[in-house]
Amino acid sequence: MENGVLKMAIFAKIIFLLICLILGEYIIVESSFKFLYQWSKPKQAVIKSATNRELSVALIKRVYYNRVPKCGSSTLYQLMQMLSKVNGFTHFNSKIYNERMLNKHEQKRLVAEVMISPTPASFDRHIFFINFTEFNVNNPPSFINLIRDPTDRIISSFFYRREVAKRKIENKSLTTKPSEFWMKKKFEECVTKSDPECTFISGSEQPTLLVPYFCGHHKRCTVLNDEWALHTAKKNIRKAYTVVGVLEYFELSLVVFEAKLNSFFKGVRTLYKQLGAFHANSNPKKPRVSKAVKQILKNNLTAEYELYDFVLGKLFRDFAEYNKTFIEN
Repeated sequence: MENGVLKMAIFAKIIFLLICLILGEYIIVESSFKFLYQWSKPKQAVIKSATNRELSVALIKRVYYNRVPKCGSSTLYQLMQMLSKVNGFTHFNSKIYNERMLNKHEQKRLVAEVMISPTPASFDRHIFFINFTEFNVNNPPSFINLIRDPTDRIISSFFYRREVAKRKIENKSLTTKPSEFWMKKKFEECVTKSDPECTFISGSEQPTLLVPYFCGHHKRCTVLNDEWALHTAKKNIRKAYTVVGVLEYFELSLVVFEAKLNSFFKGVRTLYKQLGAFHANSNPKKPRVSKAVKQILKNNLTAEYELYDFVLGKLFRDFAEYNKTFIEN
């Protein structure tokens, strides 16, 4: 009897040890699985993110280029027109140049016109940003733009206005001829003598600068160095703009355009090089402006430069992310 009890006790211990070994192996395996899973999960998340990104790019049927003037916009829109014939989309070029701030009714009408257009399609117009989602659009266009150094843009605009006026005078197409004083005005004197055309004071309305194009149609968007306007412009860029290029890095910008909106910009870099890296509406006769005068302007354009640096940082990050893919392909 005692031997039987002893055998049973030994058998129970053996069973217990086997159970412990099995459980121990399970715990080790489970711990190893959890360890591997914790490291694998971010990779799965990255793959999923890339898939979503490719899917979202594939779903882009409309691209809207709300052109900022004197930032290479004529060059980019001409490239888009040429690419439309190669890549199979329709490009709509607006001939409206001076109606950039719209009321709600005008915005709604523009949104409707864009959304009933056949797809795929791209659009360009000199106009401030329109938030399509405010008009119950579930699949709004992908916005793009191109900017440049704010001071250089102001200088370019100054001379371009006079060059256009000169051509119109020669063609006799001006209804009102500008004064000789205005035509012969020197830019550096315009700045140093605080001429209203070349003076930028915080709190003043400046609808011709960069920020309004990304901020929108609220009157406050045009107020120079307004924090709300700058914040709104940055927010809209994050949410609505697939690419904002920079003229000083134009070819780098084209890489990003081609990478992020390939169905529209496929072949853009090759096309640009074939055309001799041209820049439409450039003015080679433009006089040089001293660093001192440029600095006077820059000191008053705080928000403009903060937006410029914000866009430049985003562009470089996008380039770093997508450049490897282009090299491999």
